[in-house]
Amino acid sequence: MQSRHRRFLWSDPEEGEGAIKVNTTYRAGDPILVYVHEQEEFGLLTLPSPFGGGGGGGGCEVPNPVRYMEDRETECHVQLEEVPDCRRVEALDAASMVKGFAVVKSPGEAFNATSRKKMEKTFIPVDVQLCERYGDGTTCVQPSTSKDDGGALLMPRPTLNCANVLKELRLEIHHNGTSGIEQVIVRVFISDLEPQGDNYIVQRFGYSHFWTGTRNVSYADKSSPVPRSGNPGYLKGKPLIVGMLKKTDEDGVTVDADSWMGLSLMPMPSTGHCLTAKGSRY
Repeated sequence: MQSRHRRFLWSDPEEGEGAIKVNTTYRAGDPILVYVHEQEEFGLLTLPSPFGGGGGGGGCEVPNPVRYMEDRETECHVQLEEVPDCRRVEALDAASMVKGFAVVKSPGEAFNATSRKKMEKTFIPVDVQLCERYGDGTTCVQPSTSKDDGGALLMPRPTLNCANVLKELRLEIHHNGTSGIEQVIVRVFISDLEPQGDNYIVQRFGYSHFWTGTRNVSYADKSSPVPRSGNPGYLKGKPLIVGMLKKTDEDGVTVDADSWMGLSLMPMPSTGHCLTAKGSRY
């Protein structure tokens, strides 16, 4: 099984001609790089996207690069009129989305490595999780691995009658700004589906970025990451960064990261009286 990400491939940067041209460090909006093991080449981390790049419905024949420090949601309709056997539809096979590649931590670290061994240290294996939703909660487990194939993931494969088809896939990308990517979690949702009335299956894809080590203390378990803006400036739709001031000196302002709560406003109920006990986070 080859990775879908093979569709965007470049030669090894040491070969010169055909090498990929990228920034030394990831910047907001840059495509995220992967290393495809079977071809031993670099490519782009991609997710299916409707033609024209829109986020809502339609066929998703166009692989769209996942862009650094951006968040995206999209929905795809996989037509089954001419191919009723789901085993023959690559778009329904979760294995093609998660196997055979590693994410590049930082372009500069990978391309400037002085040896193959040092370059491979910049490759981050993706943490694949098989997930199911129960009411308002989600339960995820690690897929089994093969003892005969170097520990390869054993992903459920689509069947003739459309069992084990890919319904939803979400990327959770943990990063440290210009220092690059630290972890990539892939949450895969697989279901036994019946085609819709006009013989298509709806799939959903998305990705979100989180700063490494940032905790959202407004959550009950105090363990969920919170999205933040980038370096050097704020990104549209991300929270304003605030915290408890520790000191101010010639090196700048130091903020206690553990106290980060997000900027809040006092909510005002219908009575017109502001409530100070619980603010609205922004």
